[in-house]
Amino acid sequence: MKLEQLEYIVEIANCGSLTKASEKLHVTLSAVSQSLSTLENELQITIFHRSRQGTVPTEEGKKILEKANQIIQLMKEMESEVENIQNELTGQLRIATIPSPMHLFVSAVSDFKKVYPKVDIDIFEGGSKDILSDLLQDRIDIGVLILYEKVLDKLNGLTIEKLRDCKMVVGVPSNSPLATQKSITPEQLLQYPLVVYRDDFILWYLNNIIARYGKPDILFNTNNTVAIHNAVRDGALTFGLDYSFQDHGGMNESSMVTIDLDIANFSFIQLGIVHMKNRYMSPAVSKFIKLLQEKI
Repeated sequence: MKLEQLEYIVEIANCGSLTKASEKLHVTLSAVSQSLSTLENELQITIFHRSRQGTVPTEEGKKILEKANQIIQLMKEMESEVENIQNELTGQLRIATIPSPMHLFVSAVSDFKKVYPKVDIDIFEGGSKDILSDLLQDRIDIGVLILYEKVLDKLNGLTIEKLRDCKMVVGVPSNSPLATQKSITPEQLLQYPLVVYRDDFILWYLNNIIARYGKPDILFNTNNTVAIHNAVRDGALTFGLDYSFQDHGGMNESSMVTIDLDIANFSFIQLGIVHMKNRYMSPAVSKFIKLLQEKI
């Protein structure tokens, strides 16, 4: 006896017809008829009287149908219970990220904890080199990095999960003539003092891409976004990846606007998750990666 056979006879009883039951179940009429015949032979009873007027249960069939309904209901309850158990994930989730996307994690972690409150989450902040080292040493489960030329060469043995494509933008004072432009060139950028967010990728980009066009006038380097905003308000420029200016404590104030940085032949930049290719991934880790990809 199979669960499918019980589901078929319950649907036949509900529809009063093998034909209608096959349509409801999205299977062929012959499949429904054969399943019924096999079950009746197995049980050695007749479950339905079949005639031109329809299909009605026999007295013995009514008893079988009652038990079949109970079994199907119990299966549904068990499936629901299994889902609840799966939702009660436990364990630890260890995440390391470069500084700039930290603000993107806030809502994702909050949503994850609402669904899986028993999972302990530790979030660390560090540079790309430290994150890759921590992955190799099994000190973290996943790392969040900017994927670009320098980093991609070091990702052998790691799996990459894309979060989003990124582009470089420039933060300019909203009252600056630059604010009305659709994009800004490196040459224009270098005409102004720059405040630089202290981050591995930003510093690499400054020294390897922007420096091709001239020597930048660095006002200061900092991880303090309020200090950067204040400097831009006073006439300096800053630059970074587009997501870092979104809902980032004071970086999205009305006194600063962002415009695209127009640099040719440098289009591949992604924010991505990396994890060890051949290491066991717990359900908590895989579910968090999926949620993060949906939100970011």
